[in-house]
Amino acid sequence: MKSLWGCVAVLVVAGGAVAEDKPYQWTGSVEDEKLKADGPPIIVGEKAFKKMLESWKFDPEQPKVDFTKNVVVVATSVGSKISGKPVLKDGDLTFSAISTRDIRPGFRYLIVVFPKEGVKTFNGKDLPKE
Repeated sequence: MKSLWGCVAVLVVAGGAVAEDKPYQWTGSVEDEKLKADGPPIIVGEKAFKKMLESWKFDPEQPKVDFTKNVVVVATSVGSKISGKPVLKDGDLTFSAISTRDIRPGFRYLIVVFPKEGVKTFNGKDLPKE
């Protein structure tokens, strides 16, 4: 598997693969909680990614993702901290995140780039077209 930064070591856990190194990811906060809906749980193309980044007011120069080789998974929380790891098992990519229980205004996000190779479904459902 390849990430944006080269080869990613793979660790097999209970029959699933997770990235041993931290995958390329971003975390941060958005003040307007209503914008949380602009972050779909999986993104497979530049158009949806750009829409989310613009809504969440990312710097237009960053981040860049090669969607021919990667997908992006997104989790959000109103807790002050969020973490998670995507797992690929039998072609199904799942992404579960955990967060702290302390509710804060706005929301926090975790955006993770994951290699597209071998990904057939996301959380048991077909991947979006775009």
